[in-house]
Amino acid sequence: MTLKKSSTPVGIFVAPPLPIFTPVRSAQVTRKTMERQQLLTEVEREDFLFVYHTIVKDLLDIPGMEDMEETNLWMEKMLHYNVTHGKQIRGQVTAMAYKHFALGKLTDENIRLSYILGWCTEILNACLVVADDIMDESEIRRGRQCWYKFNNLGLPAINDAMLLNKYFKHKTYYTKTTAVMINITYRTLFGQSLDTRTSQERRLETLGLNLNELVNVGEFRRFTMETYTAIVKNKTSLYTYYLPFALAMTMAEIKDPTLFQEVRNVAVLMGHFLQVRDDFLDCFGDVELTGKIGTDIQNCKCSWLYLVAMQSCSSGQKSLLIENYGQYETEKISAVKNLYNELKLEDVYHKYEEQAYNQICTQIQQLSDGLPKGVFFRMLHAYSLHRSIKHICLE
Repeated sequence: MTLKKSSTPVGIFVAPPLPIFTPVRSAQVTRKTMERQQLLTEVEREDFLFVYHTIVKDLLDIPGMEDMEETNLWMEKMLHYNVTHGKQIRGQVTAMAYKHFALGKLTDENIRLSYILGWCTEILNACLVVADDIMDESEIRRGRQCWYKFNNLGLPAINDAMLLNKYFKHKTYYTKTTAVMINITYRTLFGQSLDTRTSQERRLETLGLNLNELVNVGEFRRFTMETYTAIVKNKTSLYTYYLPFALAMTMAEIKDPTLFQEVRNVAVLMGHFLQVRDDFLDCFGDVELTGKIGTDIQNCKCSWLYLVAMQSCSSGQKSLLIENYGQYETEKISAVKNLYNELKLEDVYHKYEEQAYNQICTQIQQLSDGLPKGVFFRMLHAYSLHRSIKHICLE
């Protein structure tokens, strides 16, 4: 494949201007705001998408499986439905970060390989998202029916190892790249397991204890901010915010462990910040704009909103919250949302949002000079735009 040349000279990374903080309640949101935020140039995006189609062909064009045409067509449909309709931020960040770390060593072939690594992160994300939708019994994802609802089938595990082996097996960084992908996938699955088990155990506690006993217990055993932090770090932060940088650094053969740790620290902060925002929008967001119907209340999620509410509830409010949380009846879901409004959790969230955003920006500014601060800001800004959604401006 011959890559088209962008206007930026090879080996020169141009840092973008810093993003401007836009709190959820003041964001002027329209359908245009919801359009995919692009991190690569137009020419780079064309090449990036071209590589995707090459990958799909390679995944389906397996010797000895010529008699599986129907299955191959289904697999192609499944990939297009779940992979290409996302924001593709993970994949684009992988490519951008590699461009930074490989200064002076960029070639068309290395850029193409960085795009392949980027699509590995996107395919991994598609697998995890479909599994998450099934476990959460979600109806809508990205404004469309969830895949398991649309096709009544889950997403088979598209093995990133197949792609890594095909394209990278002769590279000096192959073993380390594979290890990074496996480790982060492993941690993500454990985070998902903790998330699911926490919700299930709360339901068992509800069934096994009467309401008075639950109120006396106070917060449910696993429903703590410590548990929430562990879920977010392992389920979301590492594969979404750390993995793209870790893959790019590994491909560029960066070996300094302190640089990896700095990236990890910022990734954990970003993941926590944006998961809290997702929790907020799950309850208060407009489905016409977010493209997803909230299910945290009825699914008994260990949500930031629930934890903050429990910290500020009176005993009577706590009883009401425990009695109605994790229930599927519409009136019980409404009772929880009404209590959230009574506790003014929107205001609490907005204060948290601005403080956390400023903390992340400070942490990025303090990164070592060898790390791509501009890419971190672009990533934070891209995810923030997609999540800064509640209502079209009401002024």
